[in-house]
Amino acid sequence: MMNSGQMGMNKNRAAEMHFLIKTGEDEVTESAFYATALTTGTVLGLGIGSRVEDVERILGPDFLDDPGRGTLRRDYGLVEFGFEHDHGWTCRVISIQVHRLACQGDDTVPAALREKYGSFAPFVRYESLAPALAAQGYTTHIDWEDPHAGFRVLQVDQTGTEIVVVADEEADRTGERPGYGDVWSISLSLSHEGQ
Repeated sequence: MMNSGQMGMNKNRAAEMHFLIKTGEDEVTESAFYATALTTGTVLGLGIGSRVEDVERILGPDFLDDPGRGTLRRDYGLVEFGFEHDHGWTCRVISIQVHRLACQGDDTVPAALREKYGSFAPFVRYESLAPALAAQGYTTHIDWEDPHAGFRVLQVDQTGTEIVVVADEEADRTGERPGYGDVWSISLSLSHEGQ
């Protein structure tokens, strides 16, 4: 009998293979990482409902904990997990802080992700993710946009996963900051699970 971690890993692998077939790529790259996260809501098979010990077993001990009252944010650099204490620490939120790649590069990527997907580019354009999603039959819509904040949030219709994109047309890429059209972050929360 498979545990939830093994089922998540199988779901992850199936999504990666589907991505490779649909896009014609011949190796698992950072593009497959983002597409898999957006379509499955998982990172290396870890998803909403994963236990804190499973996250540490898969991503390792190199993290920063930020505890709160009944909550725990575990920061692995590129990836953060938010836990609530409900009969043990259970994951309720996952976010991929893509913007950190611009200033910290691969140093912010957990070793387990680098080993599987290779190096990560400092910037990710939304336009580079959209065709990969469409090739797999996934669609997005604008969930909200705030011109004053300079961000647009797109939601993957089939999963509820959110993509935060820089929407300030005057925002230029710098060595440390994404520009217009670049992905700022990707997130999945319990409120979107199973949509």
